[in-house]
Amino acid sequence: MKKILLGFLIVAALSACTGSKEKEMDMPTKVDTLNETVMVNADTLTEIKSELEATQQEADMMAEHMKMVNAFKGTGATVTKVDDGLHLTLPGDSAFKSGKAVLNDSMKAVLDPIAETLTAYPGADAMIKGHTDSSGSEEANQKLSEDRAVAVSKYLIGKGIDSSRIGIVGVGSSEPVDDNDTKEGKMANRRVDLTITY
Repeated sequence: MKKILLGFLIVAALSACTGSKEKEMDMPTKVDTLNETVMVNADTLTEIKSELEATQQEADMMAEHMKMVNAFKGTGATVTKVDDGLHLTLPGDSAFKSGKAVLNDSMKAVLDPIAETLTAYPGADAMIKGHTDSSGSEEANQKLSEDRAVAVSKYLIGKGIDSSRIGIVGVGSSEPVDDNDTKEGKMANRRVDLTITY
């Protein structure tokens, strides 16, 4: 009886050793599987983080858009959301004295929110484009459109925006948005367009 019992104990001990070795052999496979799962989860988290950042940027842009829309009420300036930023149109008649490139005080107040937006988004750039109507010579209109774009850029630079972030161009009367045969059309064509890209 003792011999039979001893035989069972030996068989049980050997079985336990065999099971332990099988578990040891399965361990590297389990570790590899866990490492793969961790890598997949890390990639998924990175994707989710990128999506959240993009959504936050879109929400921030919408907030800036609404802030400017509210700031421009009653000024004649318009703001439109574009794919990668905001497009603003400053009416030339309310922004400048007739035939001049000197900013009116009322338009300086309109440019302040633009400077604030550029300050809040140091990666954003601004492109300023001056326009005129077709009255007068082409040469005079070209110079006036350039001078008005420069006047807007100087104001923004004076508010602390680095000049390397601001592009300026004058196009004279070459890009009308309305007919130059009417008083209203000419008024619409005298403008400064400003595009902020994020």
